[in-house]
Amino acid sequence: MISQKTIGEIFDRMEVRDVIQDFVGLKKRGVNYIGLCPFHNEKTPSFTVSPSKNIYKCFGCGRGGNGIDFLMEHEAYSYPEALRYVARLYNIPIEETYRSPEVVQESQRKDALQIVNDFAQEHYKHNLWNTDAGKSIALGYLKERGFIEKTIKAFDLGYAHRDRKELTNQALQKSYKKEYLQELGLTTRNDQDFFSNRIIFPIHSLSGKPIAFAGRILHTQSKAPKYLNSPESEIYHKRKVLFGLDLARKSIRDENKCYLVEGYTDVMMMHQNGVENVVATSGTALTSDQIRLIKRYTDTIHLIFDSDAAGTKATLKAIDLILAEAMNVKILPLPEGQDPDGFIMAKGHSGFQKYAEDQLLDFLSFKIQFHDKDQGEDPVSQSELIRNILSSIALIDDGITRHLYIRETAQVMGLPEQTLVDELTIHLEKRSTEEKRDRLREVRRTRREEGISGGQIHSPGKGSQKDPEENTLYERDIIRALIQHGHKSLEDDLTVADFVIENIEDVIEHFQNEDYKNILNHYLEAYHNEKTIDFEYFNRSEDAALRKAAIDAHTEKYDGEYSQNWIDMWDMDLQTQPTPDKNYQKDVQQALMRFKLRKAMDLCVSNRQKIQELQKAGKMDEVLKRLVVQQKLLQMRDAIAKEFKTIVVKGSAHGA
Repeated sequence: MISQKTIGEIFDRMEVRDVIQDFVGLKKRGVNYIGLCPFHNEKTPSFTVSPSKNIYKCFGCGRGGNGIDFLMEHEAYSYPEALRYVARLYNIPIEETYRSPEVVQESQRKDALQIVNDFAQEHYKHNLWNTDAGKSIALGYLKERGFIEKTIKAFDLGYAHRDRKELTNQALQKSYKKEYLQELGLTTRNDQDFFSNRIIFPIHSLSGKPIAFAGRILHTQSKAPKYLNSPESEIYHKRKVLFGLDLARKSIRDENKCYLVEGYTDVMMMHQNGVENVVATSGTALTSDQIRLIKRYTDTIHLIFDSDAAGTKATLKAIDLILAEAMNVKILPLPEGQDPDGFIMAKGHSGFQKYAEDQLLDFLSFKIQFHDKDQGEDPVSQSELIRNILSSIALIDDGITRHLYIRETAQVMGLPEQTLVDELTIHLEKRSTEEKRDRLREVRRTRREEGISGGQIHSPGKGSQKDPEENTLYERDIIRALIQHGHKSLEDDLTVADFVIENIEDVIEHFQNEDYKNILNHYLEAYHNEKTIDFEYFNRSEDAALRKAAIDAHTEKYDGEYSQNWIDMWDMDLQTQPTPDKNYQKDVQQALMRFKLRKAMDLCVSNRQKIQELQKAGKMDEVLKRLVVQQKLLQMRDAIAKEFKTIVVKGSAHGA
């Protein structure tokens, strides 16, 4: 296990932006950085990285944390794996305590699957570079194709021998579980190797770990498929993976465009010739998830698919998918019979760049060119072409861009612009209807998964019930004040945390939110031990729930969500936005007052409900006692409200 000394050094050195920028394209905005969230689909950036707090937060889906949290969620790393990744990033030597075989055996399932894939990659690489068959057959084939050793090593290529038992037997000898080998597609149900006599192309995660493999057959006369691909597994979802992105992402960001091709060798040959901002779809048709991956680094995709009929069909489909994700798309058609691999090998870097400058088309020009080539000029085919173009234009969100494409289409096709505008309106209305239907379907699906039937949000027979989260907002306000200001001084060497704990120590156990109660208990322990803790204390905690609760409280997820209710009811300003240092005393005092006021309100409501129960039971003596208590509670509530310069409205839901 990694020593606490090393963990401390990792957190001391780790900058959250350094970790995240390799996975998400970030742009500076004020003191923070923003980008498209990698955890949910969005067109407007809501993913924020705060260097000063050393955390990230998405205000769209709510996910947040530090650099370690990001790696654990985005890359499915275990906590030790994430620590090792950051240690490598900063060249921090790892000091380890003894890790017993029992601890290794108890590693999480994903860790075990990754370890097996790591073994497989090294096995295939060894076969390629260190065996006679690998060097003569596989390496010889790759060099005949024009690949140099540097490129072959950069992409970690390997070779699977003819022996259908080799990898499986070696893996079992090393005590790797057969069920893992089969789940990863390395071993068949007949206990034979899935790949044999094939060039192996590892498919890597963004962090460079092998998560799947593709095998290209070496015998062209064989009836077997040209390529075999690993099945999906717990660590590999092919819709969300792009071949070569781990090597291409920096160049994509620097060049502000991404070349998208179909084949593994296309990526490798372009990379070898100096065009490194290139990826492939890794054995699957292009998906929206893959487009969103690219969108993290650039908003422009250049399609370079094969020039045959299948490549043209794939290009036409890809155009609409890219436009639907609010990205720019260009197409580079290759000469007939050419593919990117052979074309750039023949042209070289400069020749390819010159060709791209001269031949790059927008989607409108490409569709017209494709139509002219294959569909003729009769009115029916012309109208089909126009409707096809308009269906693509309708996918563009920006109104100005849509208008410019409409104008260009009208000029090229010789039609009145208004005619196309009218037709486009039909397409836009259809798109709007489909989007609403899709959103409704998603809501219904989510409700089914959460066990919520349509409309059954409140408990039957109890009337309208408050959201449990709403009931703990005042608790969150206390936590927010502690996290933001707890380490600061008030007076007479009293910290904010000490002041808050002294005021609420007797009611901590009555907090409804267990995470908030957990945070308070840490502050309570520090108070009794005369220690001071701050946000960084929680940000470094190994307790994921504690860490997440502190990060959520430190950010402004709830701002504006409940302030209006308080203003309407009590005529007070919540002031939940982080205040300047000179105002933090007032901020903390108001947080405590809100907390006390809410507690008083809850007691009034609870006591009133008890009075109603006693009245129904005919226990009038008990009712009279409770009425006296209610009067005192209302006086306490009104006194707190008055102290907070609050106006209580007679006859409110919380009155007598």
